Amino acid sequence: MKTGLTLLLVLLSLWATSQTDKKTIDQALEAAVKTISASDIPIPFVKYQPSTEREKQPACFINGQFVKSLLIQSLPSQVIDSLKVFRKEITIDGENYYGKLDIKLKKDYQPKFISLMELKKKHTSLSNQSAIFMLDNEVIKGEYTQCLVDENNILQLIIDQVKTNDTAIDLIRILTKTEDNIKQAQTIHIRGSQYPLFN
Repeated sequence: MKTGLTLLLVLLSLWATSQTDKKTIDQALEAAVKTISASDIPIPFVKYQPSTEREKQPACFINGQFVKSLLIQSLPSQVIDSLKVFRKEITIDGENYYGKLDIKLKKDYQPKFISLMELKKKHTSLSNQSAIFMLDNEVIKGEYTQCLVDENNILQLIIDQVKTNDTAIDLIRILTKTEDNIKQAQTIHIRGSQYPLFN
């Protein structure tokens, strides 16, 4: 592998700086590339996360009320009055939680929590039971009937399908009302160029 890459680099530098016949160098480059297989190129970073690490979630309390499986990213940051983090493990209804988040919202804000499956039923006509949800480009791991988002802060749902040999899985991307998402939603794409809709 190292020899093939070294040979390729030497040939490229010869081609760029020397008077050698272009056809000869092209043939040598082609031979060098053929000796390097895709399996020889290492993948620099692969991390498999054990399921126990993924399941370590804190208990979330909104204005003193326990909210199971809340996706905190769906709450707009400007409506959070205070946030306290407690790192002690607690048990609620026989379920262990790794810490506690105590979130107090501003008095004039009323969140509208909805589960991901209810969101799918309410705002789409998808009948396919298989679905993957993403919240601002992050895959949501959890039970979709229990994971809650704040419906007031949803900017857009983008629906796509991932097709496999036998089935199709719905991919539902939830975009929240962040500054970047709003800016991107207001951009018109024409032939690969971007022109802002509003200045």
